[in-house]
Amino acid sequence: MRGRIFRGLIIGTILFAGFAHPLYSLHDAERFFSDRDPVLLHAEQVLGAIRESYHRFSVLRAVREVALPSFLVDALELQAMIRDDRFKTVRALVTDGELVDLLYWQAVIMSDGDIRRGLFLTTLAVMDHWRLGIRAPLVGIIWLPLSLETNDEFRLRVSRLPKRLFSDTPSDSSGDRDKLQHFFGSAYLTYGPGGREFADIAGEFVEWGESIFVVGGVNDPRDVAANRRGEAFAKRLIEDPETRPSSFLQGELKEQTSH
Repeated sequence: MRGRIFRGLIIGTILFAGFAHPLYSLHDAERFFSDRDPVLLHAEQVLGAIRESYHRFSVLRAVREVALPSFLVDALELQAMIRDDRFKTVRALVTDGELVDLLYWQAVIMSDGDIRRGLFLTTLAVMDHWRLGIRAPLVGIIWLPLSLETNDEFRLRVSRLPKRLFSDTPSDSSGDRDKLQHFFGSAYLTYGPGGREFADIAGEFVEWGESIFVVGGVNDPRDVAANRRGEAFAKRLIEDPETRPSSFLQGELKEQTSH
């Protein structure tokens, strides 16, 4: 829903800004993630071509690299990749779960194999809120921007995000695309120094506060369940850095809400 936003992301960004050293890095990040499946390989090659076209030197990129932190420059490029017309070819070739895998892998490649940075880039790339309204005592509502995209760019990107993720995904036009920011945001926090305990505390605290302070916010059990899936994904990544996120985006979302 429009009022939802991944809560722990803001807290995690403040506490862990600058990124700690990754627990693991994928040194072979340039190899293809889907090299055993010809259809997925073709989709990944198209995505790789899109990435390279945005990563080439340009005046805009040069300005961004001076004015913005490197992770934000890469996040903007990943968002632009999703808006690119060629992305529709990828969308037509793969399932929504496979598309999540491919987007995450592109983020890891852009991060030179740094998994934690890749998780953070993916979280920003799948963010489905343009701004966040906070109810402040005495002041009223304060609107905070959550994207540097124009409103039209934001709407285009969000419309192309994977949304059919679980067997109980709602049948409306939005589906479960908003659960991706919860999933990857929790994975990012869990993979960091604070671990799962911090991700739990951060997610539950902001989940509680959202219905009170966030305009349109609700305390949604499915959001919490998506957080739990992200935590489990991060835990598996520590054991196996080549784990795919789609492995945790299956079945009924409500089934796996416990540790």
